[in-house]
Amino acid sequence: MRTARGLFIHRLLMRAALAFGNLFSWIFVFEFFYLYSYSLPIALSRVALLYALAQVVSSLLIPLSARYLGNGMRREMVFGAISCASALIFLGALFQGVLGPLYGIGIALFAIFFGFYRAFYWVPYGIESEQFKNTASLPGEILVALMPALAGVLFILRNDSETLTLFLAALLVVFSLIPLIFVPETYERFGITYRDAFAALFIRGQRGVVWSAFVDGVQGAALLIFWPLAIFIVVGGSYAMLGIIFSITCLILIAIRLLLDRTHSQFLIKVSLPVRIAIVSSAWIARPVVGSPATAVLADSYLHLGNAHYSVDHPAFEQSADLGHYIDEVTVMREIGLAFGRIALCICVVILSALFSIPVVFGVVFLLAGMSAGLSVLLSHTSRRSI
Repeated sequence: MRTARGLFIHRLLMRAALAFGNLFSWIFVFEFFYLYSYSLPIALSRVALLYALAQVVSSLLIPLSARYLGNGMRREMVFGAISCASALIFLGALFQGVLGPLYGIGIALFAIFFGFYRAFYWVPYGIESEQFKNTASLPGEILVALMPALAGVLFILRNDSETLTLFLAALLVVFSLIPLIFVPETYERFGITYRDAFAALFIRGQRGVVWSAFVDGVQGAALLIFWPLAIFIVVGGSYAMLGIIFSITCLILIAIRLLLDRTHSQFLIKVSLPVRIAIVSSAWIARPVVGSPATAVLADSYLHLGNAHYSVDHPAFEQSADLGHYIDEVTVMREIGLAFGRIALCICVVILSALFSIPVVFGVVFLLAGMSAGLSVLLSHTSRRSI
C-alpha cells in the first residue's frame, strides 16, 4: 500500500507540475519566436520544428530507455523527471536573460531535455497498477485541472511571469521525487535489441498497432501543441484567459467522466461505426470556426465527450502509449509510432506555414487531426474484430 500511495503522490505532483508549466512552455517559445520575427507563420513553423526535434530525440532514445529498465525502474523514473525539470529550467534561464546571445542553445536544450523526459519517464509498476488506480482521488484531479488557471493568475499579478512559472513547475517536479523514496526499486528486462525495436515497426503483423499509434500521435500534437496556440491567438495573447479556458475544460472533462462512469454509459460503443467516426471527426473539423473563449471551451468539451483520447492525459498536457502504467515491446512500438505521428504533423505545419496564412494552416491541421481521429476509431474497430 505504501508503494501505491507513493506512486499516487508522485504522479499527482508530477501531473500538477506539467499542468502548471507544460501548457505554457510551448506558448512562451511561440511568443519568443514571434517577438524576434514579428511573423506568426515563422513563429509557428519554428515551434513545430522545435517540437519535432523533441520527438526525434524521444523516438531515438525510447528503445534504449526500455533496455535500461533492467538497471532499475525507479532510477529511470527519476532520470526522466529530472530531464523534465531541466528542460523547464533551461527555458526559464532563457527568459531570465542568463544565456544572453546564446538563446538558441537554451531553446535547443529545452527541446532535447523534453525529448529525454518523454523517452525515459516510464511508470511500469504493472503489479501495483490496480492499487494505484484505486488510490486516485477526485480532489487530486480537480487540483491538477486548476493548475493552468493558477498559472494564468500569475500573469494577472505580474506581466513578466514566464520565468517564475517555469521555475515553479520545475520545483514541483523535483518535489514529486520525494514520495518515490517509498517505492521499492524494481527491474524489468526488455527482450529485443535497439535495431529490432525499429525493425518491428515494419512487420506486417504489427502494422495495425503502428498505424493506430501514428494517427494518435497526429491527434496528440494537434491537441497539446497547436490547439493551445490557436486559442492563444484567439484570446489576443492573454495567458490568464488561456489558463482559465483550459482549467474550465478540464473540470468539464472530469464531470463528463464522472457522469459516464456513474451511468455506465457505453454510447460510443453502441452506436454504429460510421456514426462514431462522424462524431470524433466533427469534433476536430468544427474547430476552425472557434472565435471566442466560450466556443473554445465548447469545442474542447465536445471533443472529449465524443472521443476518450485514451493515450492523452489532457489535464497534464501529455500523451503516452501506456498512460504511465505498463511497458512491453508493443508499448515501445506505440511510443515510437506516437512520436512519428507528431513529427509528421509538425512537418506539415512547417510546409503549410511557408505557403499559407495562419487561419489556413490551423484549418488544415485540425482537418488532418479529424481524419486521424476517424482512422483511429476505424483501426481500433478492425483490431477488436481480428482478436
